[in-house]
Amino acid sequence: MKRLLVLLTTFLFACNVYAAELKVGVINLDEVLQKSTLAMQLNAKISNDFKPRQDALNEAQKKLQDNIDQLTYTAYKLTPEERNTLQTNINTQRTDVEKMNLALQNDLQAAQRQGVQTLLTKLNSVVQKIAKDGQYDMITSSANMLYLNNSINLTPQVLDQLK
Repeated sequence: MKRLLVLLTTFLFACNVYAAELKVGVINLDEVLQKSTLAMQLNAKISNDFKPRQDALNEAQKKLQDNIDQLTYTAYKLTPEERNTLQTNINTQRTDVEKMNLALQNDLQAAQRQGVQTLLTKLNSVVQKIAKDGQYDMITSSANMLYLNNSINLTPQVLDQLK
């Protein structure tokens, strides 16, 4: 039993000595994803690419709402045939708007996933370079850290290189 205690103590001491020589860096991924030049460029590109479709969807929604308002406020003035025609048009427009919205959301999510993948690929190469150049043993994310000493915060370096 005494031998086991000595071995365990020696092992723990050796781990502490090794840990003292460990060079660690930390990156705030949320900050990188929000503030990096590349992330802002990708977001701007996605916004520009999808703006015409979003505008068309907004216009279709406005026309649908105008027809719903017309039916609501003038239904008593319309003949049954006109009311049925307007209701059919509203139902068709509602279906079209829902399809447009769903397609837009799916395409937007796909573009965002592709943009995030591009950003993460670039981020990985930047982190690898920083780790190699700075001879870091470990670089981790600050997501679950309660305290972070700024001397090991590599976020500014990452933001600077992620252009």
